[in-house]
Amino acid sequence: MEGSQRRSKRITTRIDYKALSEGPKIPHRTRKQQGKVSWSTSTFFPIEILDEDVVNDIPHVLVHYVDWDDHYNEWKPLGEILRIPNEYIFSNPEGTSLFYLQLATTIKENLHIHRKTDSLVVIRLPIQRESFEEIKRCGHCNLQNWYELSKLSDLNDLLGISWHFRVINQNRDFAFIVDGTVRYRLLEKRPLIEFEPANGHPIYKHRGYLLVFKFVRDRGNALTLVNFMDHN
Repeated sequence: MEGSQRRSKRITTRIDYKALSEGPKIPHRTRKQQGKVSWSTSTFFPIEILDEDVVNDIPHVLVHYVDWDDHYNEWKPLGEILRIPNEYIFSNPEGTSLFYLQLATTIKENLHIHRKTDSLVVIRLPIQRESFEEIKRCGHCNLQNWYELSKLSDLNDLLGISWHFRVINQNRDFAFIVDGTVRYRLLEKRPLIEFEPANGHPIYKHRGYLLVFKFVRDRGNALTLVNFMDHN
């Protein structure tokens, strides 16, 4: 699950792990350009641990990068392996219900009629990966890996039938989400890095996930409310 950087005193060629799905593209090197390949990235990838050992009193594991050739297997210090705790992945039914209640409430809090605020709203909330599996089934994924709703009512089962609008006052001024503008995605937080006091080796700790939820907000009044309700 981790990207790494290996250094050599000789000339190195840098390869981006992001090309993993297509296979690494190593530029042609002349005889003078000898040395090991240097891998460099800030991206974390799924791995399998094949073996364990202790080197200089430091636990190491043999790492296989999923969907990569075994040629790229390598030994890494155990502390450099990013482990995802179960509490960031799995959610219980009560916890999932509370999350969607919080999301619906946060959306309502951002539905107002202030004229000097940006119409684009971006909400970020901590979420467990399992909970995201539910909300992603409500939309379809675009080329930028954002999920989009075909219609606002696709989220009614999770957020309630009135999640996308809010009547603000007795005059029946209201704010609403513009249909076709909802986009959301799962964002993995950057890991927390600390170092072993004894040897200075890095330790990577998972910090969980965020739901990034975007939409465009608009406003109306009593004259347009009836027509809005008829179409929603």
